[in-house]
Amino acid sequence: LLKTESSYLNGVCDAVRYSVVMSADMEFSFYIRGDYLKPMVIMSGPGRERNEQVFIKDSYGLPLIFSFKAEKTGEYFLTLTQVDRKRRSPYSITMSCNSSCERLATRYPIVMVHGFSGFKNIGPVEYFYRVPETLTSMGYDVHIAKLDPYNSTEVRGPQLKGFIEEVLDKTGAYKVNLIAHSQGGLDSRYVISWLMMADRIGALITIATPHYGTPLADYILSDPTGVGKAALDAMLTIMGAALDSESRANAMASLRSLSVAYVTQEFNKRYPDDKRVRYFSYTGRTCWAWEDCGDTVDTEIALTYGILRSQVGDNDGIVPTDSGIWGEFLGVLKADHFDEVGQVAGVTNENFNHIEFYKGLAELLRREGF
Repeated sequence: LLKTESSYLNGVCDAVRYSVVMSADMEFSFYIRGDYLKPMVIMSGPGRERNEQVFIKDSYGLPLIFSFKAEKTGEYFLTLTQVDRKRRSPYSITMSCNSSCERLATRYPIVMVHGFSGFKNIGPVEYFYRVPETLTSMGYDVHIAKLDPYNSTEVRGPQLKGFIEEVLDKTGAYKVNLIAHSQGGLDSRYVISWLMMADRIGALITIATPHYGTPLADYILSDPTGVGKAALDAMLTIMGAALDSESRANAMASLRSLSVAYVTQEFNKRYPDDKRVRYFSYTGRTCWAWEDCGDTVDTEIALTYGILRSQVGDNDGIVPTDSGIWGEFLGVLKADHFDEVGQVAGVTNENFNHIEFYKGLAELLRREGF
């Protein structure tokens, strides 16, 4: 609608509906004209509880000109009909932006889903370091899921469903889009398939999700030497987690959900993809300082990287590179598992700007009509 479009209305019972995705505070002008038309326009949205505004020009041949300002971010509908004409009526419609034209929006709100973590000192809101506030400042409607830092997918999944329902209720939207890192991708797939939320999800983008499990989990769960459990304790300490019996028990529950044995033999068979949802994925790869792959593994996960490297080869320090491939595969990031979400505290590497990466994901959703 950023250019003039021409079409026809076939009598008073006919109507044409246009979808217009707008960010809050954007204002547009509409110009509608038809030589044999008394136009009536209903502007509604976004979401299920649609507040409607009606604009009418009760004379033939004169244009209907009006402005509309979005109160919320999302999908609005412009429904065009005519007042009393029974014959076929040609018309033209033009839309132009008046203010806040630089702001961007997706059709559905974005929910960001964090992975396995005990980020007490960082917190789930900052898990995706400075990403939510960046996207929000651009106009996007972004919400951060708050799940157990570490627990099984069967526990975190219902928590995610509850959060999505809160977002749907708050925004009035029909659906949400999910951007999920690590275990958050499995939680999202569980919600879509098992908790019957496919009709409320537009698209799922996963980043370094172990769609075929991670041998690191199997290694720690069955490790007779204690090296794997020591690596787990080191990670939990870095992430700010308490090393008490409950924390360790929940962490082990997470690991069982991430194990190759569970994901490949049970999870993927039990929770297949739903055709109503579009699935995208990125995966990550890092390496040792003396190698040339575009990223050097963070010291904090060097031990786990080495364990995985000896078993499966390329990985991001937590998840094998090949295990992150799912649905429409979009590429390998030159980043380790922490870099992928801008951790720790925004320090990544010169080959990977996590803020630009997530801006690109929002643009992908916008471009694909989600």
